[in-house]
Amino acid sequence: DDKKLRLPDLTVLDLRVGYDLAPSTGQDLELYADVFNALNLQTVTEVQNEVTEANNFGQPTNRQAPFQVQLGARYRY
Repeated sequence: DDKKLRLPDLTVLDLRVGYDLAPSTGQDLELYADVFNALNLQTVTEVQNEVTEANNFGQPTNRQAPFQVQLGARYRY
């Protein structure tokens, strides 16, 4: 059974919200908010697959990127 040697399933939830200010300001301006990894999961994406002197075979070496928020605006003329 290879189940012990497989990486866990990845769950990714990214969100984007946008708002158009054109009806209220008369300008073609949009605001955005992006949320990456909204669930803030830190699932292992990579493990040590070679035996080293420290005997750390199978130890996590990389995880999913943490929760991040990005704000933005776009003005078109």
